[in-house]
Amino acid sequence: MKRNIVLIITIFLFTKAYAQHEAKANVYGIALNTLSVSYEGIINSRNGVNIGFWYQYIPLNFKHPIEFLSVNYTSKGAFLEYRFYVRKKAHPAVGFWFGSYTKYTKQSFKDIALFKIINHIFQNDDSISRVDVKKIGIGIATGYKWIYKDKVIFGLYAGIGGYIYAVNSLVDNNGDALGYEDAGDLKKKAQFRFGFNVGYRFGHSKVENDSH
Repeated sequence: MKRNIVLIITIFLFTKAYAQHEAKANVYGIALNTLSVSYEGIINSRNGVNIGFWYQYIPLNFKHPIEFLSVNYTSKGAFLEYRFYVRKKAHPAVGFWFGSYTKYTKQSFKDIALFKIINHIFQNDDSISRVDVKKIGIGIATGYKWIYKDKVIFGLYAGIGGYIYAVNSLVDNNGDALGYEDAGDLKKKAQFRFGFNVGYRFGHSKVENDSH
């Protein structure tokens, strides 16, 4: 409940702080069974702050040298991103941009009888029903945004980063957490972001240009 209240307050402050706003959805995510939405507050002609949320569900098949395992996989999380738009244009915050972001992800692997993930190693343990993986990452991103008739937004983006925090939480058949373990291997792996956004811009028609 507290998290929902914080989220509502954050979105409210975002919408009050900026003259123009964009609500967007990553349509590419549909192909990956992912619901991904974001909001961008336009600060001025060259700067924007983007906040987004996603939820994904995929039945995955893991191939193990000995066993073939079926799991139900879910991923959800949020990101906060700063964007700098390279050139001033007739409309603020459009065209080529680059920026940096931080991202929180929680992944859950469920419904496996033969299951235990410790640093991505499978072992026999019938008592484990779920593994949750929590990660915090930072990275850089770039993309290009178009605007149609002052309101409709289209945008491509891609990003790469790494993890600064990653832990596994083992959950038993009764739903009780069995403790946390540092997922050290995840910190060595790169994370990728990409997508194609479609959205709508609303708010005042003009944003004051910055002086430099």
